[in-house]
Amino acid sequence: MTTLNPADTSTWLPLEGLAPGFDANKAPHSTALSGREITVVDARGTRIVHRFADAAVTWEYQPGAEDATEAASDTDDYEAFEVDADLYFVQFHHRYLPNEAVSLILDLRHGRALAVISEILAAPEKGRTRVQHHFAPGVIEGAEVSGAEAAPTTTLIGRRVEWVYSTEHAYEHVYLSPRWYSWQCLAGPESDIPRLQALDVSADISPFIWYPGVIPQALSEVLGERAEHSQPNRALIDAGARVAGGSDWPVSDSPNTLEGLQGLVTRADPLGRAPGTLWPEQAITAEEALEVFTINAATAMGLGDETGSLTPGKSADFVVLARDAIAGPAEDIVRTEVISTWFAGRRVHGD
Repeated sequence: MTTLNPADTSTWLPLEGLAPGFDANKAPHSTALSGREITVVDARGTRIVHRFADAAVTWEYQPGAEDATEAASDTDDYEAFEVDADLYFVQFHHRYLPNEAVSLILDLRHGRALAVISEILAAPEKGRTRVQHHFAPGVIEGAEVSGAEAAPTTTLIGRRVEWVYSTEHAYEHVYLSPRWYSWQCLAGPESDIPRLQALDVSADISPFIWYPGVIPQALSEVLGERAEHSQPNRALIDAGARVAGGSDWPVSDSPNTLEGLQGLVTRADPLGRAPGTLWPEQAITAEEALEVFTINAATAMGLGDETGSLTPGKSADFVVLARDAIAGPAEDIVRTEVISTWFAGRRVHGD
């Protein structure tokens, strides 16, 4: 598999380069800060001077007594967005440090600022996400300061936010905890498919969409007619992408893996409640569907060395079936009896 190093930002595409029209809903760049000098001072005494032109910002980093970071200065291209009167969101990439980006919230009305430094680790580190964020609240030098300092909040936990980039691109974020959120692509163009293999991104799918329920209803409402072209699994596998399956339980109507397995092969309701098929050209084989639910799912979670296949040294996680579920007609997969379920070598269900 050919992969790209995500820390090498020279290989990144601009937003409009991801696909035609991807940036359709992007707000226009504001030049309202052009000609202004804004100095942000944080709790360590560090001063960061920003001198804005129309499209570039010249900055000087002057570390305080409690800041071990070396002094630095440079000029970078930037984007600014006027969120409200005297409230700006500014972002720029460091040319001298391409694995680092700056998001700067400037509240000129209250004299406060928040710098978010996003760092892409050069290599994966166990127990850490590849992208690290560092938050530095500060005040704007010379401004009258009022209101509360920016601080961590749990306001978003439990909320769902839909990011609609264009008529063809939509993503959903669900905020789970102070540190974690989940996201899924609700709509995207076929041109994204080859990029999954190159970036080593898993296509995490919920195959339980071929019969009435919350998930297909949501897809229909969000995507309209595009919902009829959901889950291009055949195209994903043919492009070399890793397809991983999950139940989405308890959102889905059933956590029964056999139902999802059969749906991947037949593209039809495995229980016969809904007529027809969903984009039958995207059906995959039973053997491929089995990998979707086993080794592919484990690999997508970073557990491919521990589980996902019956291999010496891995955890003994398996089910015992009354017959070979994928050897016969695909329409009979869901009728296969599960005799027992084993986890880490222990029987947890059945005889």
